Amino acid sequence: TIGGNPWLRDGAPPRVHADGIALDAEGGWLYYQALTGRHLYRVPLAALDDANLSADDLAAQVEQVAESGASDGLLFDDGRVYISALEVDAVRTWSPSEGVRTVIQDERISWPDSFARGPNGDIYFTTSLIHLGASPPVPYRIYRIRR
Repeated sequence: TIGGNPWLRDGAPPRVHADGIALDAEGGWLYYQALTGRHLYRVPLAALDDANLSADDLAAQVEQVAESGASDGLLFDDGRVYISALEVDAVRTWSPSEGVRTVIQDERISWPDSFARGPNGDIYFTTSLIHLGASPPVPYRIYRIRR
């Protein structure tokens, strides 16, 4: 559990306001999610670039696109947002046409974290083991999803 980590002073889950972030340059969207949140959001890049928008007008441009569960990493690739699903040891994707889908789930995927795209299109992700404390009993891992 998150609350049992020794690096939390009061035993309460940490409040991280923005963690995962991904860009869809072709569609002009920035996707984001809070680590302690359960929803995936997006905002048009054009709205972020518009210095004339008030904070309220910018907030009105934000869309909640999915209930995705807790996540610590995002990547946009091939029309989908890849989502690290840390509570269920999985990697999920979201797209407008498919919704949220599980790509891979395995107990070895312990707190999936950061994503990167390789030169041949494969997707790599790390396991940070944050929930296991400062000295996890297993090594950190890097996994690959072959394309």
